[in-house]
Amino acid sequence: MRTLTLFLSSLSLKIKISSGEAKFQPQKIGSQVVYAVNVGGGGHTDINGINYIRDPLPNNELSEIINWKDDIHGVDLQDRNLYRTARSSVFGYTYNFPEIRDGSYVLVLQFCELSDFQIGRRAFSIRLDEYMIFPRYDIYSRAGFATAHQEVIPFTVSDSTKILEINREVFDIDEKTLSLRFLSVRTPPLISAFYILNGTVEEIPKLPARKINPENSPGKYLVYAVNAGGKSHTDANGIHYQEDPLVVGFASDQGLRMDIQGTSVVDAYLYQTERYAYHSFGYDIPVTEDGTYLVVLKFSEVSFHTTATKVFNIRLNGKHMMQENLDIFEKAGFATAHDVMIVFKVSNSVTVLSTGYDNSGIKDGKVFLEFQKGLSDNPKINAFFVLRGKMENIRMLQSSTVNSKSKTFDENFFPDIFNNQGDKSIKSYHEDLWNSRRKVSGPVSPDPWKNASFWTIFFPLFFAVLASAMSVMPFAKGKV
Repeated sequence: MRTLTLFLSSLSLKIKISSGEAKFQPQKIGSQVVYAVNVGGGGHTDINGINYIRDPLPNNELSEIINWKDDIHGVDLQDRNLYRTARSSVFGYTYNFPEIRDGSYVLVLQFCELSDFQIGRRAFSIRLDEYMIFPRYDIYSRAGFATAHQEVIPFTVSDSTKILEINREVFDIDEKTLSLRFLSVRTPPLISAFYILNGTVEEIPKLPARKINPENSPGKYLVYAVNAGGKSHTDANGIHYQEDPLVVGFASDQGLRMDIQGTSVVDAYLYQTERYAYHSFGYDIPVTEDGTYLVVLKFSEVSFHTTATKVFNIRLNGKHMMQENLDIFEKAGFATAHDVMIVFKVSNSVTVLSTGYDNSGIKDGKVFLEFQKGLSDNPKINAFFVLRGKMENIRMLQSSTVNSKSKTFDENFFPDIFNNQGDKSIKSYHEDLWNSRRKVSGPVSPDPWKNASFWTIFFPLFFAVLASAMSVMPFAKGKV
């Protein structure tokens, strides 16, 4: 058991916690892994043959066991259950490993953020005996939400299990026991699993390569995707956004302090970071093949609470006005996701860009996506991605089309824009999109002069002129 001291103002309260520590005897798993625990869960054998034991810590009011029902990214299907459970406790918790023999070891910590979905919200520390492995660990900042992630820490034990050496630091080990501690800093600690391997880092089984853009996602048609002002991120549909490559303007994470409405928990991060500038700026979209392209631009207004305070334009190649006077707040409100979709066509061996209204030349296989300074404040962008291919072959989940629950990316949503009808279909699409967004107050009023005769129109004018002339005559003033 251990003693936890809580300081409540001037009151010191000591609590004996027997549920906060676990001791268990080492078990031989193959020839290398000496300990493996599925934290918060039951026994599990992973794809590499590592046998995880059931979490030895008891479940009570001092700990919260998290059970995630949805999908986990970045791990093989067989091992997703390993990351669907986790333990969290404001008091922290400790795992003790007795009888560690001399040798080289690797501690592998396995994480998956299942409750916080913003960078900086979670912070906890991790210690291996007296060594501070991580003073302020944030799972989301390293992997995102519902995504498997592991940390690898090599260490050695020597001198008859009395000396621990880690990262060139040496510590004495009391009672021949190693302690792995997870402690609260800003929030309770959270871990899904861990194991200790008797060997070297090179022998650690790696997480499988992340299956970015699987077959049932739109990412297989992905050309380019950027999380503006933020880190790389994989969304709910498997589209992988790269870290913002731009240095012009300013990267902002102001949105991290807000809960973004109108999108999924997994995709909220895309709307919480942004890039803006005091002048126009943009990104080069690489195009290597002829075809039709769809650009999905992601916005959220996190600075202004009124309309007409941030208004800007979106252009392609400095010539094609794709969205004029965009007012994010007017479209979606405050801290709410809003997507803008534009379409263009590339032809003549990647030398001509067409939007249906006009053409322009393409140089060096790049189309310039520009956020042009407009009527008010600064242009900005939160994230965007570009797809190429026939739209009827692109299947996307609801979370990709913000506030369009009944719409999917097929020929019903984008009628005839990817069906070889050429520029005319693209032009029709943009006109339909513009007309659908116009605010019409009612039916057109009838023209009152359409069927009027000459005298009906001009007699009132003639009478008004005559009356004005008579008013200035002497008898009109009583001077006759």
